[in-house]
Amino acid sequence: MKKNPIDALGSALEIIKPNVEWENSHPYLKKLHAMSSKKKGAITEIIIDMLWGSEIVKKRVGSENDRIINGFLVEIKFSTKWESKSTFKFQQFRPEQNPDYYLCFGVYPNGDWYFYTFPSKELYTYLGVQHGGKKATTSNTYWFDLDPTNPPSWVKDVFGQDGTQETALKTFGINVNVIDTTVPSDTLLA
Repeated sequence: MKKNPIDALGSALEIIKPNVEWENSHPYLKKLHAMSSKKKGAITEIIIDMLWGSEIVKKRVGSENDRIINGFLVEIKFSTKWESKSTFKFQQFRPEQNPDYYLCFGVYPNGDWYFYTFPSKELYTYLGVQHGGKKATTSNTYWFDLDPTNPPSWVKDVFGQDGTQETALKTFGINVNVIDTTVPSDTLLA
């Protein structure tokens, strides 16, 4: 038996080892991975603002959607690579938010970024119901897993998405020549 909480914490940390992938990633990615979901959501909205610029991305009006991108109401979903898998888990899709599109993007510990855009009404067909927590009996919240190395066929076949910024931008009707999408992923971390 441990005599004090610090000793117990030290023993517990030995049992639950940190994810080495993220421990060895860029310091900014490591910080991002460690953030709460709410903070990740806020910072990823800013990342999109900075990547695509204020002429294309406008801040939301009201609280229903995260951004207006080239005139479309957009809800932004973000995921870091899940431990022990190569998948992203995009969560908290709520039909009552009623965006035109969902922009789902994620990052791997090595700095590879993936971007996917989906029209909301068609996307719900492919989503699973997300649990509502311990006290919930029903949930009107949805989620899905996406492995960029082996995406579900509907990602490409139905929506034409390949994980690149260029394809995501084209979905919004944006001329990709307007934005430099060839910027190395290190720039997203500078």
